[in-house]
Amino acid sequence: MDQRDIHHQASVSIVMLQSESAVPPRGLILALDSITVAAIADELARALVGGRVQKVARAEDSTYGLEVYVPGHRHQLALVARQDEPCAYLSSGRVGSGELTPSPILLLMRKHLLGARVMSVVQHGVERVVTLTFGFPSSDVNPAPDRLGSHLVLELIPRFGNLVLTTEAGLILDCEHRVASGPDRIRTLLPRQQYQPPPALGRLTILDVVADDIEAALAGVPLGQVHRALTSAFAGVSPALAKEAVRRAQSSGDPSARGIALALSGLADLWRRRAWQPGVAEADGAVVAAAPYRLTGIGTWRATPSTSVALELSTNRQRRQRPVDIARRAALASLAKRRRAATAKLDSLRRALHAGERAEQLRLDGETVLAHAHTIARGQDRLVADGREVQLDPALSASANAQGLFKRYRKAKAALANVPRLIEETERQIDYLDAQAALIAAAESAEDVRAIAREATQAFRRQSATERQSRRARPLGHLGAPIRVVAPDGTEILVGRSAKQNEQVTFEIGSPDDVWLHARGIPGAHVIIRCGSREPSPETLSLAATLAAKHSASAGDSVVAVDWTRRRHVRRVAGYPGLVTYRDETVVRVSPDSASISRR
Repeated sequence: MDQRDIHHQASVSIVMLQSESAVPPRGLILALDSITVAAIADELARALVGGRVQKVARAEDSTYGLEVYVPGHRHQLALVARQDEPCAYLSSGRVGSGELTPSPILLLMRKHLLGARVMSVVQHGVERVVTLTFGFPSSDVNPAPDRLGSHLVLELIPRFGNLVLTTEAGLILDCEHRVASGPDRIRTLLPRQQYQPPPALGRLTILDVVADDIEAALAGVPLGQVHRALTSAFAGVSPALAKEAVRRAQSSGDPSARGIALALSGLADLWRRRAWQPGVAEADGAVVAAAPYRLTGIGTWRATPSTSVALELSTNRQRRQRPVDIARRAALASLAKRRRAATAKLDSLRRALHAGERAEQLRLDGETVLAHAHTIARGQDRLVADGREVQLDPALSASANAQGLFKRYRKAKAALANVPRLIEETERQIDYLDAQAALIAAAESAEDVRAIAREATQAFRRQSATERQSRRARPLGHLGAPIRVVAPDGTEILVGRSAKQNEQVTFEIGSPDDVWLHARGIPGAHVIIRCGSREPSPETLSLAATLAAKHSASAGDSVVAVDWTRRRHVRRVAGYPGLVTYRDETVVRVSPDSASISRR
């Protein structure tokens, strides 16, 4: 991760002022937002409550299937617990099989859920979290009095998707993705801990307001900033829902704040009344979007019998049409494995550093034992003298105990001499891996993903000088040139797509007077505005900042802080390509999806 030497005082907010596009989008839009989760929860409750779980199976990619029998029908519930693309829907076919190696949570789900009835399906307010409650009613013909109820919590939050199994009292039995404690962790998810849901946003929900409230929140907001204003003001409003409100207002001929407020209020009313209108948008015969409300201005709308059918069509489309995601998951899994190893090493080194810092105490303990050796009897297990308490090995003499303490002192001192350097090196390894993960997440093709992954693997390995020399002769893959974008005023903008390209863009192509940009405090691409000593226009700066946001680990956020400075203030960090420090930066805040981009 880039480290800033100086935090600039200025904070500038720059946003592109542009209308929403009404053309078919590139790629697939699956807006798993609060309103979609509400539609899913409604559908699951209608279909499954009262049914009995007959099978629990596992498919690939953190996907599980529950077969729930209700009189006259067997429902197949698909639970997709992938962190990047979580989802839940009633599948048209059986999900998973008994041939895959069981995961720990699968074994626990079979233990606690088989034979249980679905008692309720509840969404947590307007959050993207749904809880399925299971129990064993006494009204059953063969009740199971020794078995207690349980909860299966679906956290359907893209980038943080998870599946958590808890006891009736909320004690975690296991999770698909465990979350350990750490300085940057809001909560932990580990077995035998009490389950804590994701923190609520603490804002008014879109269900609690009327059109006048929405209009007031949009007072003075330019059209290009509407979706950000709405998502910031009201819980339950996603960028996709806000943009649909803008499109509806535009198509009605009233794109004013009042028109947008009325359109969004109408969508919220569908939610209140549970009057879902599920379907998919198609372009060129392929599914490009899915939602529980009619989408306008995106391809051709086709209604579906249920939200589940729409989600299944979209997820099937994703699996067929996105080989880049297959390559991305494999590459990110490999990086995650390396990161876990590096994190374990870092923890070990920090423990060693802590032990090394106690070296002086070991020396004093040894001197205390020698000074009072004449008072120590054979078999004594501790010495209290000179205000110190020293633990002794009763099997050793006083002299041998002292020599053991001095030996530990010398070992701790030696460790203390090397550990700080190793800690710094390991921290850089982790920063490099995080940066590569962000670049892989932003890659647009499977070929690009593989090239970046191979570059990361080679850079991470420690090899001899001979091996490194032979490695230079080997091709890294066909990543191609850095991304080149031409701003409306003709200024060239370059974006690195890998660590080596970041270095190339910044230090080989960029001149000292060019403007350099990077997402603030998070891994991502290096961006150069080739403007020389002149000041870039606000539009060009906004476009370049948006590109930096889009090619960062925060690409899915509604607003991203981006630092910019002159390239002469950027310095390499030894050890790994693409790692830098910088100073004299200014902060701009942009929306990653607000750029109008023209590549040449």
